[in-house]
Amino acid sequence: MHANRVDHAIRRRYSLRTSLLWLVAVCILPAVSVSVSLAIAHYRLRVLAVIVSLAFRDQIHHGTVMLAHQVAAELDRELAGIESGLRVLATSSDLTSGNLDGFHKDASDALTSQVVQNYVLVDRQGRQVLNTLRPPGAPLPVSGTPTAIVRIFDTGAPALSDLFIGPVAGEPLVALGVPVYRGNDIAYALAMGMKPAVVGAIVDRQTPPAGWTIAVLDGAGNIVAAN
Repeated sequence: MHANRVDHAIRRRYSLRTSLLWLVAVCILPAVSVSVSLAIAHYRLRVLAVIVSLAFRDQIHHGTVMLAHQVAAELDRELAGIESGLRVLATSSDLTSGNLDGFHKDASDALTSQVVQNYVLVDRQGRQVLNTLRPPGAPLPVSGTPTAIVRIFDTGAPALSDLFIGPVAGEPLVALGVPVYRGNDIAYALAMGMKPAVVGAIVDRQTPPAGWTIAVLDGAGNIVAAN
């Protein structure tokens, strides 16, 4: 049964390039507007100017699509690695046995090998049960969990949130979460918080043509990172 659930979740795994449509590359090339605005008297030259303009437009469109796919692929690889780490944590014996203090240590130790801000365990009502930014047993928020993470209890699939203000971190984060099973039931959702700077570092590795700008947007249209 567990293997079937894992296979099902993998098949439904998020993709930035398809279901989330997270990436938008906005490209600005001044030469295009210049070519369009040129005042050309001769009819043949006007026709030629239109043809050149259309050629530029096709070239920009192709370049935009290629760049968007490239950045999306890198983001997808980064998030796939984070998801793999979450899945390993979600099968921790301390977590499945209910030893949350022990799991807090496991999750805190795991932070050293990840690019994430923190790990959060939430229940079906979206209440935080554990947060590595707080010691075990410390009071935690009863609200503020992104809707996408709470929805994991209904879908059983990994989820990526829009940009939000972490109720404990107090700063903008993006959350990625996976289900935590106890038997055949989802007992918790395990999520990580990631700073926009992590996405920004991926964007900064790109080398777009001069005058082009790359912006990564979430599902709500918020700018997560740009260069």
